[in-house]
Amino acid sequence: IRDSSTHVKVIDSIIHNNGGDTEDIITVWDSGLTLVQSTVTGNKSNVEATINAIGDSPHVHLWGTIIEEGGTDIFDYSSGADSVLEGGCNMVSRLSQLTNGGFGTETIFLTIEDDPDFVNAGNDDFNLNLTSPAIDFCTLQVMQETGFSDYFASDYNGNSRAYSFGNVNYVMDLGAMEYSNGNYTGQTDLSVDISGDI
Repeated sequence: IRDSSTHVKVIDSIIHNNGGDTEDIITVWDSGLTLVQSTVTGNKSNVEATINAIGDSPHVHLWGTIIEEGGTDIFDYSSGADSVLEGGCNMVSRLSQLTNGGFGTETIFLTIEDDPDFVNAGNDDFNLNLTSPAIDFCTLQVMQETGFSDYFASDYNGNSRAYSFGNVNYVMDLGAMEYSNGNYTGQTDLSVDISGDI
């Protein structure tokens, strides 16, 4: 995913088996990226970073997302004074690499370093096992406080996520798919130039 002019929203998506000899998985040039309830895993390891923010004022927002990349840095930050890295309710493979390096604004909360425990990542099955720490991780109330709660109605397969019933706020899972909902059949060699919402 490469963007240089708009604010791109990636919602309920699986980003897998992407990248090349010189390309990062996601590159943001002085623009914005909102990555919501998505799973980023198993991409090419011969890149600088999973997310590369370039320029004076890139804005990167991560909500309810799993980033499980073993061979690359999670985030290559911009040194711009107006850069923004914010988000919450995420799971990453190396928390120490999710930082803006002291530049711009950085606000990351309820984000942990852990193994998401996919059903069978080797066969592109990124559903969560019952033992996954990504299950029931974040309440709808917390996500409503982020301002992005409208995105959390359904998952990658169209199944319902967290919801409110009376005075009870139910919790939702991290990543593209709620526990035991549907099967992912695999996506390879995806490389797109995009603008706007997807």
